[in-house]
Amino acid sequence: MPNDLIHHSLTGEILARRPDIDANALRDPGTGLADLGIDSLMVVDLIMDFAERYGADLETALDGVEPPQTLAQFITLLSTFQKKAA
Repeated sequence: MPNDLIHHSLTGEILARRPDIDANALRDPGTGLADLGIDSLMVVDLIMDFAERYGADLETALDGVEPPQTLAQFITLLSTFQKKAA
């Protein structure tokens, strides 16, 4: 399932940037990004990284999108990048 792959990739990227975050907390997609200590700068950095990875046009991909508040919302956003690249 693509969302599982994106969840795994996102988790890896978060842990690479913030090894102090409890990996178990990243297993629950309902976990809030703020609860994990992920700030807006890190969210933007991760969005840019995944957009580049999937060759997504950020202007189109992010048009009308609200910033993600949970891992599940973040995974859904990154899934749109993957779909638009396919």
